[in-house]
Amino acid sequence: MAQVTDECGAVAIESLRRIAVWGTDRLAKALSLMVGRPVGVLPPRVAFVPLRSISDIAGGPESAALGSYLSVSGDLTGHVILLIPVDSARALADLVMGNPAGTTTGLDEMALSALSEVANITGSSFLNAIADSANLVVLPSPPCLAMDMTAALLSSVLSGLYTESDEAIIIETRFIETEREARGFFFLALDADSLDRLVQVLRAGV
Repeated sequence: MAQVTDECGAVAIESLRRIAVWGTDRLAKALSLMVGRPVGVLPPRVAFVPLRSISDIAGGPESAALGSYLSVSGDLTGHVILLIPVDSARALADLVMGNPAGTTTGLDEMALSALSEVANITGSSFLNAIADSANLVVLPSPPCLAMDMTAALLSSVLSGLYTESDEAIIIETRFIETEREARGFFFLALDADSLDRLVQVLRAGV
């Protein structure tokens, strides 16, 4: 099973952090263009984490979250999951739709449409940053959006990876505008060969 060792992990994380900062800059620019006003994205927290701890990191297995899922093919094979805790999803909907804080209490069709676009932009920004920096071809599928408990959102996506890969990459992202803030968790869960390939590229200091 693929696992990132401490020795190579430190080097890979530093490279990945630089890539994530680049992806964050792309994301902030794309969101600002989408909403027509400046939206900030704070420097991300980046780590390799055990697959089985993902639901705990994102608020706990029984916590409600909005999940956006897409599969990845090409030089890397696996899954991308963007999890946004429900409170942050409401705050993010207000932020991107220009509503006063606290306006969104339920995620209606309009709010979900806005959040789907945010999820699409977020996934594309980070995936493209990784692909461009590592000189890899990464082909994402169209995203699928769902609201459920975190464990339920993750179960069908990750079940097939548990037997061949121990870890996933997490990029924790915080969206800000003036005093408002929302957070999301971007997980890149790759199969064993793809994780090894990406770590080797990251160790080279891309």
